[in-house]
Amino acid sequence: GADALLVDEMLASMNRSAEKGGSVSLLAARDFDAPSRVSLSEDGSGNPVLYLGADLDRAWSGVGRALEQGGEWRVEDINRSLGLYYINLSEKPDDKQNQPGFFSRMFGSEPTKEEREARAERYQVRLSKVGESVQVTVEKNINTVAPADVARRVLSAIQDHLG
Repeated sequence: GADALLVDEMLASMNRSAEKGGSVSLLAARDFDAPSRVSLSEDGSGNPVLYLGADLDRAWSGVGRALEQGGEWRVEDINRSLGLYYINLSEKPDDKQNQPGFFSRMFGSEPTKEEREARAERYQVRLSKVGESVQVTVEKNINTVAPADVARRVLSAIQDHLG
């Protein structure tokens, strides 16, 4: 009897606290990593750059969430210490609903690992602290910027999902 009373009181207490501040907490959590300002422009060489008015931790979190929500590519790897997200534009995120059925796998309509590697379009999304903001750029590799149309597409999608 005492245990049931204790559990009932605990549940009632949790319900009261959820009613008072639950929605505010969810709203705050959703907007935690939203930068104060976001602007897509170009650097001195004409390469697209996304500027975020946020500290590096919030920008990292927000960009990661935006890349995952973009749905147009797969995030293959991350390197937080270098500020890099590695994305593959030729692969969509894993979707369990669209997995091939038994016969599709059996009779080879699923692309092989070699075929997927041959068509891979890998890029790096780099976050760099610049003054009071964070600069987001897209590169083919450490020495080569991504083509402007690819960079603009990726950065625009990030911008759209940051709000």
